[in-house]
Amino acid sequence: MTRAIGRNDRILVLSPHLDDAILSLGGSIASWTDAGAVVTALTVFTAEGDDSALRSKIVKKMHKLWNLGEHPYATRRIEDIAALEVVGANYIHGNLLDCIYRQTENGKSLYPSEASVYSAAPASAETIYGPLKELIIGCLDTINPTLVLSPMGIGRHVDHFITSEVFREISHGAEYDVALYEEIPYATGKYPMINPDNVQAAKDRSAWGIRSSRLVEIDFERKRRAIECYSSQLVDIFPDGFGVLEDYMSTLNGEHAVERIWQADTNSN
Repeated sequence: MTRAIGRNDRILVLSPHLDDAILSLGGSIASWTDAGAVVTALTVFTAEGDDSALRSKIVKKMHKLWNLGEHPYATRRIEDIAALEVVGANYIHGNLLDCIYRQTENGKSLYPSEASVYSAAPASAETIYGPLKELIIGCLDTINPTLVLSPMGIGRHVDHFITSEVFREISHGAEYDVALYEEIPYATGKYPMINPDNVQAAKDRSAWGIRSSRLVEIDFERKRRAIECYSSQLVDIFPDGFGVLEDYMSTLNGEHAVERIWQADTNSN
């Protein structure tokens, strides 16, 4: 995607979780809405896990980090709405379960560990594909976008991988533009802690036809204000502050803070 964004654009950002759109594209979204475009973030996995899912070790670990009790998603959705307001974007919450809450029919966790979450390897008993495909197609029909942005899959998070792959199938031969965004914080090369990933590795394993990239110069302070709305997530994502993010975004072009997006060829899907 090389053309300028303007007031005739309707942009859909596919955000697996309640923070991905802002962490990865918050500055670009702000610049696009300032230019008159209508931007909507579809955040896919926003539902509360049921009581049986709360027994999982990884759920207990994440809930402890978030410090929002056993049912954190009401607060997390409010954080997301506030963050998107900072950058002038609309929101849709998809109400599907995050992978840490998804279970087999017998109540066994599909992703019981960090290694399974950050594997880019969906569980054999995974059933989220159908509901996810229906959700994305419904949003495409409603919004009629001129541009859709999908996660690239940096970090190997299984929810990012599934979202990207389902949309890749849907977008074959699409008339709207498609671009891939670099997921933050994984694109910095320092995350996930158990097995850090990077942009080049994600490109190498991607099934997308990835073309050239474009740098979007951003207002970092505005992006920071949006990120700070996710107060429950900051201890986990940026325990040492925003330095790692600012360093990455300024080194992409050696001067100003930027975000990088990659054009995708939908005819090669």
